[in-house]
Amino acid sequence: MFKMRVGLLIGVFNNSYSLSVVRWISQEVQNRHANLIVLEGLSLENNSSKDYAGNTLFRLITKERLDGLIILSSSISTHTSKELVDDLAHRVPVPVVVVGLEVDGITSIVLDNTAGFEKVINHLVSHAYKHLALISGPISNPESLARRDAFLKTVYKNGLEVPGEYILEGNFGYFSGYNHAKRLVQAVKKKAIDAIACANDEMAFAVIRCFSESGIRVPDDVAVTGFDDTGLSVFFSPPVTTVSQHFDLMAKKAVTALFELMLGRKNVQVHTFEPELVVRKSCGCCQIEESGKESMFPFVSSYRLNGRLQLLSLDELYPFLNNYLTTNNILQCYIVTYPEPLAFDEVTGIRNAPKGQIFYGFSQGKQVFYPKSFLFTDILPSQLLEPIKESMLIKPLFFGKSQYGFLFVSAVEAMAHFIEDLSMELCHYLESINMANEKRNIEKRLSEARESLMISNRKLNELTVKENLDKLSSIRYLAANMLQRRKGSSGDYSLILVEIDNFNEICALFGFGEGEYVIYNVSNILANSIREDDFLSHQSCERYVILVKNIQEDPIKAFEQRFTHKLADLNSKHQKPYSISFTWGSAYANIEQDFETRLPAGRAKP
Repeated sequence: MFKMRVGLLIGVFNNSYSLSVVRWISQEVQNRHANLIVLEGLSLENNSSKDYAGNTLFRLITKERLDGLIILSSSISTHTSKELVDDLAHRVPVPVVVVGLEVDGITSIVLDNTAGFEKVINHLVSHAYKHLALISGPISNPESLARRDAFLKTVYKNGLEVPGEYILEGNFGYFSGYNHAKRLVQAVKKKAIDAIACANDEMAFAVIRCFSESGIRVPDDVAVTGFDDTGLSVFFSPPVTTVSQHFDLMAKKAVTALFELMLGRKNVQVHTFEPELVVRKSCGCCQIEESGKESMFPFVSSYRLNGRLQLLSLDELYPFLNNYLTTNNILQCYIVTYPEPLAFDEVTGIRNAPKGQIFYGFSQGKQVFYPKSFLFTDILPSQLLEPIKESMLIKPLFFGKSQYGFLFVSAVEAMAHFIEDLSMELCHYLESINMANEKRNIEKRLSEARESLMISNRKLNELTVKENLDKLSSIRYLAANMLQRRKGSSGDYSLILVEIDNFNEICALFGFGEGEYVIYNVSNILANSIREDDFLSHQSCERYVILVKNIQEDPIKAFEQRFTHKLADLNSKHQKPYSISFTWGSAYANIEQDFETRLPAGRAKP
């Protein structure tokens, strides 16, 4: 018999509010003989409201593995934005129901947050509390904003004033409540505050813990209230006065509305629920007996990994995980990865979605192997997915801006901390594998580049040697011609090679106009340093060849004195931001000798 598969998109699984919704919706889905897949949406915070088509969750939701989707919109918008929730609800190609925040054109199950917070503040005022403080949720969240506005409205309605420094903006998280409570400790001790209203239960728990550590008693010294009644409220000391959202009724309505949509009865409606004040000891009242009320889940001590996965090779990892999951009574666990990590901003077409592969599989106490790749959006191959009947959680595995895949694990409420710890460790483990692969690839590319560079250098050296030999051959040819032209003369001759040292540098720094200036002046210096029957040839921009007849004993010395003196005079007078310098050398021959055999390396003089 075909069983429908319902998706539930939440913010964070390891959260008392989300777990309350998961528990009741899971029960309602199972009552209808369907399967529930919970999708954690924390990774959506890496995307804008219009840019999440490449997100792992969006790929999974938009395929045919789900028959319908419930979006816990208030939880998602805490981490992303209301705009993203609205856009996502309309883009999903399956029937959708939202719980928490109303979305236009989508069946919505909403809570009257204003009425709920008015009830809790009116209750505090009825106890003659006059000095109130508020720790709200993020004001960007519409539910949080509604609760804050209800607080302010009710306070002012009762003729009370709340200083601005006692209205604090939290983020619904435990540590947010704890840190804000620290800021209020001295005010509570000075009796400037006698009651604190928190926008949810989790922050209320943190406030009570912080006050207890500071020697402040609740409710004797200060009253504390929460909101949501997630199930943990009754276990805290003292039990927390809060506001019940009626998760059971809202879950039943949400699942009923979704199945109507999945069966073709399209009737978009907004169903509003009014919450109920639940009085317990934290406000100073005697606790009303709650006989028969079942707690959401008991506290458990999670089996923390504390970085142990990082010490394991792949061969060691699999048996370790087998024992780890068996010890903690997890029935199903699959780690599905991309062949290569994907960036969140990499928007690949849905038809071109990458293949997935099972990095690790575990079912009913045994390791599962599946060597073939499969469409990532299939969640798991059919032969592995179809036998799973229990509620499952899809938790994306990502580190920074890189997506590695997802953890598909039994959605056991009592093991929420355990699953969070496992997920975090897996993210670090996959990141370390990725970094090791990148290191190997970089080393390979460096090796290839080094080899290529060596080949290029060898070829360059060969070309340079050939070029220098060609230049030397040309100079020797020129010198031989010079001597041949002077056969009528007798005596010895000297060949002088002159190069301007910094010609290219001058052109690069000051332009070719300065280069022309240098050539002009150097040519004049050399021409005025030789006799009329000597020979001067300008071979290239920086090179000159001079043939000097040896009439006197040492013509080279006389020539050197002339042009070095003229060059020094030029450098001292031309007022340029550079100095011109020469490198030169000479060789001796006579008319009877073969010049090729007489041309030495020369002597270089600055």
